[in-house]
Amino acid sequence: MTKFFFLKFVSSVKFPDGYASNIARCVNVDGGKFSGLKSHDCHMFMQRLLPVGNQHLLPEDVVKPIMLLSKFFSQLTAKTLGKTDINQLRHDIVQILCKFEMIFLLAFFTSMIHMMVHLPEEALLVGPVNYRWMYPIERLLGELKKTVHNRAKLEGSIIEAWVQYETLTFCGICRRATPLRATKMSNLIRSRKAVTTAQSSPPPAQPSSVVTTPALMDHLPVGPGGSEAPASSTSSVVQPVSARRRHRPSSTIDTTLTDATGASGS
Repeated sequence: MTKFFFLKFVSSVKFPDGYASNIARCVNVDGGKFSGLKSHDCHMFMQRLLPVGNQHLLPEDVVKPIMLLSKFFSQLTAKTLGKTDINQLRHDIVQILCKFEMIFLLAFFTSMIHMMVHLPEEALLVGPVNYRWMYPIERLLGELKKTVHNRAKLEGSIIEAWVQYETLTFCGICRRATPLRATKMSNLIRSRKAVTTAQSSPPPAQPSSVVTTPALMDHLPVGPGGSEAPASSTSSVVQPVSARRRHRPSSTIDTTLTDATGASGS
């Protein structure tokens, strides 16, 4: 009866999205067993579910060592871990195993149970466990596997899905919307719909006297004195900016030649 209530409790547990998988689907209440648990699910089960689920189902002298073991792994896998914390964990795990020896049979204490004694020392040598495990990478690989629709071209399917995912993310950032990385990639790409963005309204027309386009700035009209003149001026000659910088305006040259000719003729 105790096992039935515990399995029923686990089947009703729901975790936030991204925190853990759906452990309830791995529980068979009628059969009285678990199936399909991943390694990360076992960590969540030991750290979060065991202390709460067994609190009112087992005797206090049995529940207390289990709660201390769950606390040990929670502290060991924390994001920040100091040397004083590691030294305390070294002492705690020995006390926990001694309490387990008074509860369980000797067949329970295999090499895997003894390995817990060396976990604090390993964290002291190579750093916190949270930055060394493979759970984030395995989760990403699981999302990429869901995007494969053509098993003959696995790499192509993954690349196509990833390009679509990056495009959706970039559009969400450019439009100042909620970033799309918070959702699963498989949910965004599963529909395989084309991404269409709303066309923006055309900019208001600017008057001809106010020209800011670089392509038009290179062809501004030049007056007789080398200054800029309106486009409707009859004496203006359209020249590029580079030509105006290197040479005198042609209108000025024509005026000089005309004056010289008139003076000689007179």
